[in-house]
Amino acid sequence: MRINIVSGDAMAEYGEQLGFKNYTIFAESMIDGVIKDTVPFSQSFISERAKVHGIHPDKYRKKCAQSLLKMRAGDEVHVYFGEDLFCQLNLITLLAFLEKQGIDKVTYHVVFEDEMKETALIENVETAGFSEIYKAVLINHESASVPLEIMEKGIMLYQDYLDEGGKLASFIRSNETDSVLQLTVKIIKQLPEYGLGTEQCAYVINKYRPERKMPEEKK
Repeated sequence: MRINIVSGDAMAEYGEQLGFKNYTIFAESMIDGVIKDTVPFSQSFISERAKVHGIHPDKYRKKCAQSLLKMRAGDEVHVYFGEDLFCQLNLITLLAFLEKQGIDKVTYHVVFEDEMKETALIENVETAGFSEIYKAVLINHESASVPLEIMEKGIMLYQDYLDEGGKLASFIRSNETDSVLQLTVKIIKQLPEYGLGTEQCAYVINKYRPERKMPEEKK
């Protein structure tokens, strides 16, 4: 059975353009929150991620896990993900999960999300070893040897995202007079490789920018 997995709601529109009758939306944002559980979509993982997203575990399971948990060895899996940091963290998590499910390889359709256009096709990406990659990158925040160059770039971006002295943090500090909204627009337009949405932008802005002092009132 062929299963198409797309990264997020925006990519679902791309799936509809391709005429998919059935597809699964990977409705996660692994860039958000601290990750502790070593087994993606286990019971404890679901409880942990539900807290991060502020929803009930049952709602999380229905939205993010229900379709994935039905997958079995022998399924022909095609994944449609972008090259940015957001997509690459999601992809690492998905491949670690598929490894546990006994699905040994996937076909990766690399999609340029701004134009919803496929830019590359990487066949037979093996899932073996991705459980350890997931642990190293998302839990321990370490580097890992990966089979894809774009994934290696994604890991480097994640380390920068977490680094107080990194490119993203420096960009935020260099625009300290901007409002959160103004700086969010700049990050999304000028640093698209991070793939950050408005919530992630607000988080990193507040994390890395020194608290601005309000001008004193004149007496």
